[in-house]
Amino acid sequence: PFKGWFEGIAEDSSIFAEGLCFLYTSAILFMSDRCVKGKKTQGDIAYKDAITVGLFQGVALLPGVSRSGSTISAGLFSGMTRETSVKYSFILGIPVILMSCLLEVKDAVSTRADIDWVSCAVGFVVAAFVGLCAIKLVNWLVKTDKFKVFAYYTLVLGVIVLVISFIEMCMGHPISFAK
Repeated sequence: PFKGWFEGIAEDSSIFAEGLCFLYTSAILFMSDRCVKGKKTQGDIAYKDAITVGLFQGVALLPGVSRSGSTISAGLFSGMTRETSVKYSFILGIPVILMSCLLEVKDAVSTRADIDWVSCAVGFVVAAFVGLCAIKLVNWLVKTDKFKVFAYYTLVLGVIVLVISFIEMCMGHPISFAK
């Protein structure tokens, strides 16, 4: 039931919801950047901390909400150290990403689509490499108190998307750059 609702938001012709979601991401990133530095490490994570992070990860199913930004912020809100929050966020993402990948493969196989497995393997390797680089970058940004760069980025992006959404609403149709 939830999957259809989230997909409906992502697939509608308006980008208004996405603009709001970028602003939400910006807000939680700004707030988490201003959190008192936590002291909780891996051994100190309690059930309520895991539930908080899990709820934030659930909200990240919305288009425009950053999963890693949400879960890192939730960890910081829960009093985790910056390093623990980043590690927890990325470890928490592994089962989610693997399961969604398996579901996509299952759907592709069940529709008997012609799958180019070599391209899929190359895409997997490239995505894994870029993902590892992104993890290193985010870890460095959080440790050096530069995480707010993402907050500014999503703030600007959210405002731009909302302005475009408003223009599209006034025009009565999405802006198209196709000739």
